[in-house]
Amino acid sequence: HQPRSTVAAVILAAGAGTRFAGDDLKLLTVVNGKTILRPSIDAAVASELDAVVVVSGAIDLAAQVPDTVTLNHQRT
Repeated sequence: HQPRSTVAAVILAAGAGTRFAGDDLKLLTVVNGKTILRPSIDAAVASELDAVVVVSGAIDLAAQVPDTVTLNHQRT
């Protein structure tokens, strides 16, 4: 009997967005009522994978990540 594999989505959101020309931080910019990051998180959660992980670095995204998603924040 083979153990079941775990399938996860890993969303890399660690950049500072320094090339972004907006007034706000790129990942926190709102487009169509949601931050740029949120549609990726929503799609990953909706896919019903075993886990969803957001990796952040330049900014802490804790307020943007729902409780059902793991946030790995490593300040770079």
